Amino acid sequence: MNAVSNWCKTNMLLLNISKCTVLFYTKKKNYLEFENNINESPLVRVDSITDLGVTMKSNLSFDIHIKGIISDAFRNLGFVMRQGIDFSNIDVLKILYTAYVWSMLEYAVVVWHPNIKKNIRQIEIIQSKFVRFLTYKRNSIIS
Repeated sequence: MNAVSNWCKTNMLLLNISKCTVLFYTKKKNYLEFENNINESPLVRVDSITDLGVTMKSNLSFDIHIKGIISDAFRNLGFVMRQGIDFSNIDVLKILYTAYVWSMLEYAVVVWHPNIKKNIRQIEIIQSKFVRFLTYKRNSIIS
């Protein structure tokens, strides 16, 4: 840790120690705990961290991240459906869905790829709700 701090000083970079934290990745229930310091300042140990918009827990689980994006995607889907209720062009609704909901569900999916059936089902519920909305809109436009 001090080597990183010294490298930052050598390259005239400021290191904000108050924003630095420590996260140990392990699946073990019993692990060794020890104190990490930078320039005699102790670092706070955390159980999860968000990096580039993806929340990871110390046990390598993405449950917090998936719950968050599902909640945000439902909120954005509600926005798209409320604002798109008067639209007659289905393509505009697809563009809004892609921009506000799908992009959120697809962001960094390579990293947090859902592999638990419960999480996959929740994502599918969002998608099927939008498809039902599109079907309703298409049938009401044709009639």
